[in-house]
Amino acid sequence: MNKKLLIIFLIFSPFFATGQKCFYEKDIVDETSQLLVRRTEPVVLCKINGHPFYFKSQQIGDRKYLKLRYFKYNSFSIIEGSKFIFYFNNGNKLMIDPLEIKKKNPQNKNGFTTISSMLIYQLSEEDFNLLLNNPVVEIGVYSNTGITKKEIKPKNQHEIQNLLKCIQ
Repeated sequence: MNKKLLIIFLIFSPFFATGQKCFYEKDIVDETSQLLVRRTEPVVLCKINGHPFYFKSQQIGDRKYLKLRYFKYNSFSIIEGSKFIFYFNNGNKLMIDPLEIKKKNPQNKNGFTTISSMLIYQLSEEDFNLLLNNPVVEIGVYSNTGITKKEIKPKNQHEIQNLLKCIQ
């Protein structure tokens, strides 16, 4: 009887192990500043213009960030400095501004056009908690064609929450 219970337990135990799994590109204490630097592997939240929107979260000390990488194919690009909009399942939304980044390299290097962009959003404590506690059901960006909204598939609606839990 005990063997049967053990076998049943072993078969069903993976279904009960639902702990948070975090995959990091970087998870170190910086030697110079002594600050924890943690950056998650990118996840695809959705596709816009037929190409993936990759998100990752990053923590440097107490500061928390969301990073977005997208591709500029078919003349699609997000307007520089424009807000990014997260829509939640309760009808609320969050609009955040990207950090201003000084470009080291020109947009057109060695005759090749840059085909991807990275936008970095520093999250206030309030923004972080709002994103952490609410599934994102839709996103909106201001692109060169106007505001572009994209509904998030139900299986991906918790991806931002999962990323932020990894840097909590």
